Amino acid sequence: MNRLFSVTRRRPHIVDLSTPRLVEAGQTGYRIKVASNFDAPMATIITTQRNGFLDRNVNQAVLDIQNRPDQIRMVFDPDTYTQPLLGQSGAAATVSAFGAGVSTLTGLTGMTAGSVGHYLTITGAATAGNNGTFLITVFNSATSVDVANVAGGSPDANDGSISWSEQLADIVDTKPFWLQFFPMIGAGEGTPGAPTLVLPDSANNGLGIVVIEGTAPSGADSGDALQLDLPRLMDDFTVHNREGATSLFVSMEFEGAEKEFKGGTLSPVSLSYTGTQSQLFVRGGGATAEFSASFTSVFPR
Repeated sequence: MNRLFSVTRRRPHIVDLSTPRLVEAGQTGYRIKVASNFDAPMATIITTQRNGFLDRNVNQAVLDIQNRPDQIRMVFDPDTYTQPLLGQSGAAATVSAFGAGVSTLTGLTGMTAGSVGHYLTITGAATAGNNGTFLITVFNSATSVDVANVAGGSPDANDGSISWSEQLADIVDTKPFWLQFFPMIGAGEGTPGAPTLVLPDSANNGLGIVVIEGTAPSGADSGDALQLDLPRLMDDFTVHNREGATSLFVSMEFEGAEKEFKGGTLSPVSLSYTGTQSQLFVRGGGATAEFSASFTSVFPR
């Protein structure tokens, strides 16, 4: 799958990306989704028509004003989408139930069916596992939602006085995150692009090694592999299969030759690929496979 967009500029509080004006037949607009990791649920942050997008929190004076006529441009500040939604915060929440990786919160206000897919940040709970930012999975009522939380607990000693806020996404400007592009066909989504890693500005200065980790989907062959697009050309790839039995299969191009990393490998194995790479294709052999990968930028700033 070809890339559907390019991040042309990354600076503190600026992600400047461009995409062709027409990606798919019948296209009427664009949608951008983000997540803190490639295997986490993607949250919608931008839906726009074919006229581009500029986040009102971005200072236009620091942007390159040149726009290509064959491209649509979208510019945003990641921190815009981690701020509480207007009016959506409080300090009277209760963890009323917990089980099977789900916490039920009550004592909220203004929740709607549209809150599903957003995130709830919880602070001030007595049980440490109840604090954090969690995906909203179920809308119960205007005062209650369920969130995904494998480490929660109920009751909480601070029930009735726990602080909360609702936000669109779980990303931070100073940390890596993943972005996925969707062409809009009328009110529906077209074929999405691959999850794409967006690094913080500090990573563009040639400092340190980029590390990603997560779960590869199960697949029978290379056609079932998950495509991960990297920010730019990378090299010095090292991959580690964290599974005890399941093999991890990795390639650097769609339906390309795969390298097998058998489960139970005790030390990372360096990939021996000729030249630099900008994509990674991963799958588990017969089951999902937890893995990590590290690499470095070929052209750091």
